[in-house]
Amino acid sequence: MAVIGMIAEFNPLHNGHIEILDHANKELNADYVVVVMSGDFTQRGNPAMISKYDRAKLVLRHGADLVIELPVIAATSSAETFAKAGIAALNATGCVHQLLFGCEDANMEMFRTAAHLASSDSMDYHKTINSFVKQGDSYAVARQKAIAMQQKGVTLPSDFLSKPNNILGVEYVKALSSDVYAIEPVCFPRTSSAHGSNSLSGSSASGSAIRNAMETNQAASASPSVPDDVMKILRFNAQFKTLIRSADISMLLHYKLLSESDFTPYLDCSEDISNKINNTKDRFVEFENFCSLLKSKDLTYTRISRVLLHIALGITQEDLDNLAMCNYAPYLRILGFSKKGTTLLKTVKERAKVPFFLSPQGGEGLLNELEKRILKKDVYAGDLYRMLLTNKSGRVFPTEYTRKFEVKDING
Repeated sequence: MAVIGMIAEFNPLHNGHIEILDHANKELNADYVVVVMSGDFTQRGNPAMISKYDRAKLVLRHGADLVIELPVIAATSSAETFAKAGIAALNATGCVHQLLFGCEDANMEMFRTAAHLASSDSMDYHKTINSFVKQGDSYAVARQKAIAMQQKGVTLPSDFLSKPNNILGVEYVKALSSDVYAIEPVCFPRTSSAHGSNSLSGSSASGSAIRNAMETNQAASASPSVPDDVMKILRFNAQFKTLIRSADISMLLHYKLLSESDFTPYLDCSEDISNKINNTKDRFVEFENFCSLLKSKDLTYTRISRVLLHIALGITQEDLDNLAMCNYAPYLRILGFSKKGTTLLKTVKERAKVPFFLSPQGGEGLLNELEKRILKKDVYAGDLYRMLLTNKSGRVFPTEYTRKFEVKDING
């Protein structure tokens, strides 16, 4: 049985994602495709534009057979933690043999080289990174320079680690280099616009460009880049004010900033960042504007955005430590499955290395106290997202405990 895994946000699902799903099913001849997907909040520190439930249904319609939620602690963390948790979840199913990921440079030897170099524990390597950071480089740029200084054999392009999908790909390969996993990494070249690009040319725009178009009422320009059913949901949500963006959590964040003065317990927040937040919070207007105020040459917008989201969601360093104690996969929460996927689900039930469930209510009786604390963070994040939807639309939405998934939703 050939089971291929993918780790993604699908925020939103677009033509580039469809290419990868098609590649898994048609070129790699997958019997099943398992997706580990971020929930309602993402690795850039933003809320997802469309709810995790709608995104799960969409990806199931377009080639996936089983969708598993990535715990919010990992989904909103650094690329390294995001990758570790995604890999751990795929491994915990007991049936995934390959990981397929999109990238800008489809050369597995380059990824193996970069992963090996990035795994270096040498003091010289870390000192080199720190020296470049002190000179004003971001961590990503500093790491690229440090790796370039120790390259032997395969030479990496100078911009290899400045490309977002390559960065994630390196983290996937690095995580898979452990003897714990028997999963083979397979890379797939992106043919769409660069990840993060705001270009809407042709039919292959990035998720960033599509989100920007929807937020600025330019749905028509984004339409060629997404499947018709995705655009239908995007337009519907825009009409009924349920497209969520960072600005929608501004009031909650502002309240927390005014209520607290020490932000160092929150994940990714150093003492310097905490001080910077305190010195700047009187100028707070809204989420994105505040990120721009805090951004500096050595502190990226994305890092700031993640810190602020962690403050809003109450995600701490202790939470990440708890996740690590559970080997990054405390449980498998199923967001959905296709009709074909029901057979795979039976196999997962037999082989799963951790508890798995569809509803938090069904999962609570299976988990220990540490795992329950992690699940509580997922439930809170889901409830907060539901609050945002209700606040914008004036409508009531199901809770994490009352929502039901039906296979007919994605096969009809």
